[in-house]
Amino acid sequence: MKSLLNLFFLISVFSLSGCIGSDSGGGDTKTGISSVTYTGKTEPATFTSAADVDALYQEYMSSGTGSMDDTFDFYNTMNSGSATTNSPVVKALSKLEPSRYTLKATQSINESAQGDCGGSASVKGSYDDVTGYLDITLTTNNYCETYYNYDYGNYSETYMNGSFRLKGNLNELELTFTAFSLKDLTDGVHVEMGGSMKMEAGSGVWETQTTANFVVKDYILDKQFKMQNYVIVSNYSSFEENGRLYHSDYGYVDVATLETLADDWYREYPTAGKIKITGTKTYIIEYSYDTYTIGEDINGDGLVDETPVTFDNPAT
Repeated sequence: MKSLLNLFFLISVFSLSGCIGSDSGGGDTKTGISSVTYTGKTEPATFTSAADVDALYQEYMSSGTGSMDDTFDFYNTMNSGSATTNSPVVKALSKLEPSRYTLKATQSINESAQGDCGGSASVKGSYDDVTGYLDITLTTNNYCETYYNYDYGNYSETYMNGSFRLKGNLNELELTFTAFSLKDLTDGVHVEMGGSMKMEAGSGVWETQTTANFVVKDYILDKQFKMQNYVIVSNYSSFEENGRLYHSDYGYVDVATLETLADDWYREYPTAGKIKITGTKTYIIEYSYDTYTIGEDINGDGLVDETPVTFDNPAT
């Protein structure tokens, strides 16, 4: 699901946006949900047909985790190796960034700034210029940043509240949110996040493994989404995903990759590969460039046991 993969690219935005370093002074980062908790359905999602599976699939693709895409504006970060300066979060961090050229060893950081349109933000912690290890906490208080909204052709305002902690280096980086909220009513975004994502360098070129234990509350849609021990291994052209996804209206599904998924940014869904989705029943989704099929796996052997239903794989 591309929106989930996009969500994990948020880590690249934070880690590539100057890599400022800090030490929060608090205890060790804990995996799991901080302050924001999931209160939606907790039973397995009920499937009676391929259409049910596709409906849930569409929910994850079009809302929830995907709703943060425009706000963070991290397009092309993986390809370009640097975060777009249009991102409100990146702009906030860059305001607080000290000159790294003078750092020769561990440097304590305690900076603050005012937003373009109100509120305040601060960053505390440390950065080791020798090892590249950082431990920072960004705290925002109704912090407002302006940015140019290319979709609407005007300047928009994004408000941030709460905090997140970034700890590690580019080989192993953990991002933990504590009731961190984003609001941009021009783009129709108002979400609150809690939990952690951990990114580790993989064995292949451009390969990363990201593990998420994470909750998103979408106040515009009045829905909640949760990732539990959700692991994505990805590179620039393919990925695999395994773990449990929750939806406040449907309950949870377990996702397992059966064949590596091919990623194509010009298509809404993967263009090759196969995944298994299990709720009250198990279904197989198999992708091709123009279509994807969904069929029931009745005996659990990873094969479709009935005639699958075909759906369009639209261009983006």
